[in-house]
Amino acid sequence: MDSIALNGKCPICGQGPLRALPLEYRVTATKGEYSQHVGGLLAYQCTQEGHIFFVRAKDVEESVA
Repeated sequence: MDSIALNGKCPICGQGPLRALPLEYRVTATKGEYSQHVGGLLAYQCTQEGHIFFVRAKDVEESVA
């Protein structure tokens, strides 16, 4: 999945700018004994404080369309 530029502020500290992380992340949601892979996520980092957060690729694609 390719990175997409994301304008805005960090949802954790409210600072910016944001930087797309081209790394391959694998996120798994677990509840009790049940685990499921969560796909379609892009990773971003706050350049001021270094916070890393994930956004659904679908949401980013819709915001730049």
